Amino acid sequence: MTEQEWLACTDQITMLKLLRDKASDRKLRLFVAAFCRSVWQYLTDERSQNAVRVAEKYADGEASTSDLDAAYLAAEKAADAVENARRAVGTGKADAVWAARAASARWCTVAGWASEAVRWTVTVTVATEMWEEGTLIASEGTLLHDIIGGPFLPTVLDSVVCDLIREIVGNPFRPAALDPAWRTPTVTALATAAYEDRHLPAGTLDPNRLAVLADALEDAGCTDEQLLAHLRQSSPHVRGCWVIDLLLGKE
Repeated sequence: MTEQEWLACTDQITMLKLLRDKASDRKLRLFVAAFCRSVWQYLTDERSQNAVRVAEKYADGEASTSDLDAAYLAAEKAADAVENARRAVGTGKADAVWAARAASARWCTVAGWASEAVRWTVTVTVATEMWEEGTLIASEGTLLHDIIGGPFLPTVLDSVVCDLIREIVGNPFRPAALDPAWRTPTVTALATAAYEDRHLPAGTLDPNRLAVLADALEDAGCTDEQLLAHLRQSSPHVRGCWVIDLLLGKE
């Protein structure tokens, strides 16, 4: 894959395969957690929601492996319960809770497994909404699962998921270098506040804080357009944002 292909890629499986030896477990776990928050409305079971919260805390060293294991087992029970309750036409909920379970798995080679849950959740969610709106018509006796994934594969939403990967890992073909002089007390304080003060349950960072942070970086002498442009872009930012991590020394 070339740099241009990475920047334009809409196949998250391909992107995650490339990152297998390049992204930390923390980064991959935060990607799965961020995806789960983007479909939070489908995580109606508190056990699934808690698995995402614990996964985020574990990624930042604020939860133990036993905390993670307990959250994982509870999320597994939630996923099984929803799956058992689902009948012919899916709601997407079961697939979302499986993604939550993946987020709380102790091993984060779960990226491959979780990415499959991400893709399936997105597909089922969109197809179900089309079904409910009457814009998806199936012949009598045909299951929804038999007709999604082909022409109804939501490539637009796949693109959103790929943007989320780029938000967290940045551009592996052009790693950014941080001049220590840019990490002033003001910049560090702003980056810390942006990281900690999220809009919940979506988990997105405050764009106004990020814009102020970009200005502070410029005031500190930063001339790296890649860094500044990312902080100022309008697409959603989440915990694990590669620029915030770079400023805070997180891997």
